[in-house]
Amino acid sequence: GLMAIVWSIATLATGLGTKLWHILVARFSVGIGEAGYNPGGTAWLSLAFSKEVRGRIIGFFQSASELGRCLGLIVGGWLVSQTGDWRVPFYVFAVPGVILGICTFFLPDYATIRGKDERVVNKKFFSEIFKLFKIKTYTFMVIAQSCYAFVTMTVIGWLPTLLIRSYGITEFEAGMITGLVGLIIIVSGPLGGFIGDRWQKKKFGGRAYFLALAMLLYAITITLLVFSTNFSLTIYIVTALLTVFCSGLVLPGLFAIWTDVVPAQHRTTGIGMGTMISLIVSAPAPLIVGRMSDVFGGGAAGLRSAFLLIMPIALLAAIMYFVMSRYYPVDAANIADDVFAEK
Repeated sequence: GLMAIVWSIATLATGLGTKLWHILVARFSVGIGEAGYNPGGTAWLSLAFSKEVRGRIIGFFQSASELGRCLGLIVGGWLVSQTGDWRVPFYVFAVPGVILGICTFFLPDYATIRGKDERVVNKKFFSEIFKLFKIKTYTFMVIAQSCYAFVTMTVIGWLPTLLIRSYGITEFEAGMITGLVGLIIIVSGPLGGFIGDRWQKKKFGGRAYFLALAMLLYAITITLLVFSTNFSLTIYIVTALLTVFCSGLVLPGLFAIWTDVVPAQHRTTGIGMGTMISLIVSAPAPLIVGRMSDVFGGGAAGLRSAFLLIMPIALLAAIMYFVMSRYYPVDAANIADDVFAEK
């Protein structure tokens, strides 16, 4: 709740900024709020629901975040077009975050009771981190997640530009198309969690197998998406829907497996550390792809060529998920079922 309030106030501050450094500080503060919210929220949900339904619950949680991004593109673009003021969306979007953040203080919390056979990680912070990387599933997940984030940051950052260059449409139209296409993730996110849970129920470790398969499909559809820009806009939109759909299938299993193999008392730290590493690795992705686009001559053709260079990274993510699936059943079995009680 506190983190939601922090990033909402920072969002408001962005709109109030009158100098570049004002906006930079405000956006940095938004990142601080978001960084604390996702790991804590995921860990909280993993303690509130059993392992059997963990994938689909996290799927709903992660899909809601992606839904917000898509609606932000659509509603934000509409507000700017109606008011002619880029600051208005920041004022509007800050309000619900503060209200919902306050509401979370009244939700039930859960106190974890450590299982008697559950391994204990050293209480010292840096020692905890070191021991987390001794969990093989966790280590391979961090590598794979970093590759996934690198690819996804490229897709999010450059697809609107690829649309503009390929079809000659306006920035507003490109943003609207991208935002509307992204809404498909509200279906694929929970669906990916549901399929992973069902596979896990039939075969222990099935959640990991489905995650690897979903990542492979995501890599294939990104390649198809790049080539689809040589054809009609309709074909592009259909291919984009498939790409975003496959991306959504990956998210629930990714976070569910992290919660399956990290002891409950260190779950927020583990998710936060993995997320931080993946963001550091993926942050330069748009810059690298943009530079390579210039090297290849710019325009739609140059950007398409630059996009194809990230395909090996997407395939590497799929390979890492497949390798991880070998260790996941053993690592997950070492973590006792979470026992929790309402405070």
